[in-house]
Amino acid sequence: MKLRSIALTNVRRFAGRRATLDGIGDGITVLAEPNEFGKSTFFDALHALFFERHRSRARGAASLQPHTGAAPEVAAEIDLPEGRFRIEKRWLGRPAARVMDATGRLIAQEDEAEAWIDRAVSGGLAGPSGLLWVRQGLLGLEPEGSSAAEKSERERLLATRRDLMSSVAGEIDMLTGGRRMDAVLARVAEGLSCLATDRLRPKAKGQWAAAIEEAESLETREADLAARASALSGALSSRRDAERQRQALEDPDAEAARQTALAEARAAHAAAAAHAGRVAQARQEVRLAELAATAAARDLAALETQAQRLGEAAASHARGGRGDAARPRGRDLRARRR
Repeated sequence: MKLRSIALTNVRRFAGRRATLDGIGDGITVLAEPNEFGKSTFFDALHALFFERHRSRARGAASLQPHTGAAPEVAAEIDLPEGRFRIEKRWLGRPAARVMDATGRLIAQEDEAEAWIDRAVSGGLAGPSGLLWVRQGLLGLEPEGSSAAEKSERERLLATRRDLMSSVAGEIDMLTGGRRMDAVLARVAEGLSCLATDRLRPKAKGQWAAAIEEAESLETREADLAARASALSGALSSRRDAERQRQALEDPDAEAARQTALAEARAAHAAAAAHAGRVAQARQEVRLAELAATAAARDLAALETQAQRLGEAAASHARGGRGDAARPRGRDLRARRR
C-alpha cells in the first residue's frame, strides 16, 4: 500500500479549514516544518483513519476534535495492486466511513468500509505498516480501558513499538561509528562539493546553480502562462456569454416571443402614428381658429371705430341742424322792424 495524499477537515488546529498533503510519490517523503505547524496532527489523523473505528468515541478519536466542537474528517488516497482508492472517515458528529475507487464509485461504506480497510492494512500495528506510526513516544490512540483484553492489546502494541525502536536504534548505532560513518561523510562531502562552494554558495555551472536558474526561468514562464491563462479565461467567459445569447436567439419559444413582441410594438407604433396625425390636425385647426379669432377681433375693432365715428357724425349733424333753424327767424325779425 502506498500513500498518495491525505486531507484533514476540522481536525485540531485546522478547525473550520481543510489541510491537504498531496503529490506524495514513491520513495522517502520528508515533512519538514516548524513546531506547531501540524505535522503530528497529520500523523495522528492518518493513524485514526486506518485504526480508529468511525463510531468510536474513545480518547483517540476525541483527540482529533477541534476546540470548536466540529466533527473531524480525514481522507486519504492510497495505491494498492488493484488500483487507486480513496478512504474517508468522520467521527463524533454523524460518523461515517466510505471507500471509493479512482472513478469516485462507492466500494464500501460504514462497517463494510472498516472491514475493507482492515484487509488493506493486513496485520495492523504488528505488521510492516507499524513502521508508519513509530514517532515521538505514545500516540494517545492506543486502546483504553482496564479489562484484561484491553491491557493485553495495549501491552502488545507497546512491545511492538519497543521492538521496532530497538531495531532502528541498533542500525543507527552501527552507522554512526567506524568506517561506515566515514564513508557516509565522504560521500556527503563529495556530493556537496559538486553543488556548493566552501561558503555553501551555489557553484557555477553546478546542479544547484542550474536548478536555481531553472526555477527562475520556470517562475517567469509561470507568470507568463498565468497572464495567458487569465486572458484565455476572460475569452472563454465571453464565449460562454455569446453562446448563451446565440442559444437564446435560436430558441423557438424565444423567437416566437420576439415576433409577438415585434407585432405588438408595430401595432403600438401605428396607433401612436395615427394619434400623432390627429394631434397635428387638431393643432392646425386650433391655429386656424386662432387666426380667425384674431381677424374677427380686428374687424370688431374697426367696426367699433366706425360706429364711434358715425355716432360723433350724427351728434354733430344734430347740432348743425338746430343752428340753421334759428337764423331765418332772426332775419324775419329784422325785416319786420324795417
